[in-house]
Amino acid sequence: MKKFLKISGITIGVLLLAMLILPFLFKDKIKGIIDKQISKNINGKVWYNSESFSLSLFSHFPNLTVSLKDIGLMSNAEEFKGDTLFTTKEFSLTIDIMSVISGDQMKIKGVFLDQPKVVTIVDKSGKMSWDITYPDTTTKAPTEESRPLNISIDKWEIKDGIIIYDDQTMPMYAELKHFDHIGSGDITADIYDLKTYTKSTNVLVEYGGTTYLSGQTITADAAMNIDLGKSIYKFLDNEFAVNDFKFGFDGSVEMPTNDIKMNITYKAKETNFKNLLSLVPAVYNKDFDKVKTDGSIGFDGYVKGVYN
Repeated sequence: MKKFLKISGITIGVLLLAMLILPFLFKDKIKGIIDKQISKNINGKVWYNSESFSLSLFSHFPNLTVSLKDIGLMSNAEEFKGDTLFTTKEFSLTIDIMSVISGDQMKIKGVFLDQPKVVTIVDKSGKMSWDITYPDTTTKAPTEESRPLNISIDKWEIKDGIIIYDDQTMPMYAELKHFDHIGSGDITADIYDLKTYTKSTNVLVEYGGTTYLSGQTITADAAMNIDLGKSIYKFLDNEFAVNDFKFGFDGSVEMPTNDIKMNITYKAKETNFKNLLSLVPAVYNKDFDKVKTDGSIGFDGYVKGVYN
């Protein structure tokens, strides 16, 4: 027994020592690849706190975790020059440690954002602010050297973010504050199940000069089956809610060509009339708890046909 404990202690000690040493061995290599990919692909100004660059095997063992803090992205496009498109307090990647050790393409397994702010603008001409990648002018088949990153993300997470979408062609403005999101699924597979949970506790939606949502909480607990080869997206178990008003979808959307084939049904999960009243913005429902309601509502229907 003593011999077993001794061997176990040595093994654990060696493992912990390796977990401490390995990140230092590959730190410069990984940082160099990240910097190279940014300068090669992003037509914009990217900054981050270089002193905050860190590697760890403890956060998402056995994967290697790369973390950066105080990241920002600013557009270089003439239409949006000087506009900040993205900032985040911390940005982390989990990377398959064996892909780093072997020297092959680094496989990114997860992406995590802490307190990000994402701003998407579509100007009146229809140009999008996030059109910031350089055009691919290569005619040769990509080599392993030219593709040092393999994006096979299994999980992603956003904590306490702000998402802004400003489409001046409609016009439409949407802002989601305190935005939390978790997603998982093998997005590199041809057919896979996508599971997500999203919540925002302060939502503003304006369209055509009318405010439709102001201060509401939205949640979406959704799962979909995605067939990329056939461009078929099927709704699985899901529940969407705006405040206390809950509803769900069933059916599918197909986009094999420019046409969008829809066969969708929707239905309220709860039919109490007071749930519908919860959609009233908070500024107007000071005495909402005192309101007496009776009866039920029906909220179900379908969308079937081809949109083109």
